[in-house]
Amino acid sequence: MDATQAKSRRFAGGFVIGIVALMVLSHTLPAVRRQCAADHGWPSAWGTVTFHQERSRVIDDSDGPDTTIYQVEFWVLLDLPLDQCHPSNEVVLEGKSKCLATIESPEVNSQAKAQRWIDRHPTSSSVQVHYDPHGPDVRFAGESFWNVYPWKEIAIELASLMVGLLFWRAGRLPNSESPAPAVLASR
Repeated sequence: MDATQAKSRRFAGGFVIGIVALMVLSHTLPAVRRQCAADHGWPSAWGTVTFHQERSRVIDDSDGPDTTIYQVEFWVLLDLPLDQCHPSNEVVLEGKSKCLATIESPEVNSQAKAQRWIDRHPTSSSVQVHYDPHGPDVRFAGESFWNVYPWKEIAIELASLMVGLLFWRAGRLPNSESPAPAVLASR
């Protein structure tokens, strides 16, 4: 491998590593930090699921089959004093002010996975939630980390990082065409 090839491989590896860093910093890391903050730092409350709606959208793929993405939106009536309810979650129901939060499941790629969210949180069920004391965000408490973290994105980013590191490392390998250093043996 000549110097130009080595430099090209190091550049390609560095480029891929840079793209992965941007993906992690712009999407994955904020999502993971927000979920960790909800799980470990936000107060919890009880509520009742009053309504759910399954939504779907189709991602048009010109090179292959289209992909349908599913998401479930839950409306949860929180058992919180109004002074702890974020103003955007305050609603008037039957002449009384109540705290109503909207919780969205992560986007999933099958209707069966979306249905599992509905099965875990059916209408009229009592649920525990974590709520952001400084904002309107509310998350279900007790969900498995397999259900709430963006594992597909994490796997893609790790695989891309490995490819980038392999290219970068391949550009740093010693030239196999150069002669081996002579070993001088003294007798």
